[in-house]
Amino acid sequence: MKSRITIKYKGELFKKTDYLLIFLLLQIGILLLLLNLRRLDLLLVPILFYISYRRNQGKLFDTKFFILFLIFIFLATVQGVIFGSFSIITIITSFSLICLVPYFLFKIYKSDFFFLFEKVVRVLVYISLIIWLLQQFVPGVKEIILSVILLINKYNILDFPRFMFFYTYWPGLDQDFGLSRNAGFSNEPAAFSVIIILAIIINYARNIQMFDKRNLIYYLALLSTFSTAGYIAFSVLGLLLLKQKRYRILGVLLFPIFIFIASYAYKNLEFMQEKIEFQYSSAMEQDLNQYTTGRIYGARKSLLVLSKYPLTGRGLQARTKPKEDDPEYANYGWLAEMSKFGILFGALFMFYFLKGFKQFIEAGGHGFYEFAVCALSIMIILTAQNGITNFIFMVFFFIGLYNYRNNYKPLQINRLKPRESTDILFRSASSLKQ
Repeated sequence: MKSRITIKYKGELFKKTDYLLIFLLLQIGILLLLLNLRRLDLLLVPILFYISYRRNQGKLFDTKFFILFLIFIFLATVQGVIFGSFSIITIITSFSLICLVPYFLFKIYKSDFFFLFEKVVRVLVYISLIIWLLQQFVPGVKEIILSVILLINKYNILDFPRFMFFYTYWPGLDQDFGLSRNAGFSNEPAAFSVIIILAIIINYARNIQMFDKRNLIYYLALLSTFSTAGYIAFSVLGLLLLKQKRYRILGVLLFPIFIFIASYAYKNLEFMQEKIEFQYSSAMEQDLNQYTTGRIYGARKSLLVLSKYPLTGRGLQARTKPKEDDPEYANYGWLAEMSKFGILFGALFMFYFLKGFKQFIEAGGHGFYEFAVCALSIMIILTAQNGITNFIFMVFFFIGLYNYRNNYKPLQINRLKPRESTDILFRSASSLKQ
């Protein structure tokens, strides 16, 4: 049997506290709901500040970050004046969660944050998928899950309880064909699919191919979400089969089969073509003074906000957003997030976000084609969720803002026996000896 060639990168292994930190960041929102506590997530800011201060030897803020802070304060203040609602506490809170948290994560981990994030997500996906499978195929498990959810949600303020640690479920996820949609450890299935798609892209960026067994768990989990946007985003990632660095012939042969399956699923699954066409027609026919629901209807409202407030935007603070049945209540997806900053600053935000994303993809030796495919997939999945200003995706923004490039240089090339590990460890340029 032929030996395999792999490139090994010498780097520092993550500590247990690093994994715990990412886990807390992923689960803090659900934990606050369970305990009925508000803004406890702000306690993570001083923790991240301390870690960043220690690891960067006291060098934290610079001119770029100060300019970003001024822009944020300017937009929030102007919006507060225009819409008659201003609170310095709210502004600082919003800035801390949108900008400070991902900035500290960038300062602490650089691009290695995403590899740490993927490892934590992989464990959580395993746990949630096992619970989901038990719920679907073992009698009585669904009732036990509902009992646990009711017990641990005793003190929260939700209209209907749905959270338990590592898993989310409520009866509304049950489908007519006998299975439930899998929301995993997220608040709902579409949000879960966003995290899964990002994890697949992270693995691809670190040269873990589409056929690798590490991705199998993500494919199974994504299938279990029955998420329209998730399925479409995954279909786009199928274009990467044409650029397989290993098993390229197999990838080329499987590509038309993949396209056929994707087309068949789109036309025949009720939550694909039928759902999309229905949502589009109903969203386009509705007046904009209805309750904001659906990504297409939400996008129409977002475009209205951008057209009316191109320089200032609206909704950077929650108190400057109107009621949900107002024509200017922008919601759902990255377009709604852009409307908070206006056309000018929204475009600048998207530029640095995509720039950082491109540099992350290229760090693994990939070219523009791979970046374009991954970017299209991630933008499609982010039309379903207000996730682009989440701390996870904001790290891409700071990578682009600081023009950070991962100069992952192979320190040695070893021929490995078939049973030896082929794990690839990355290390950020900051940790390499100059």
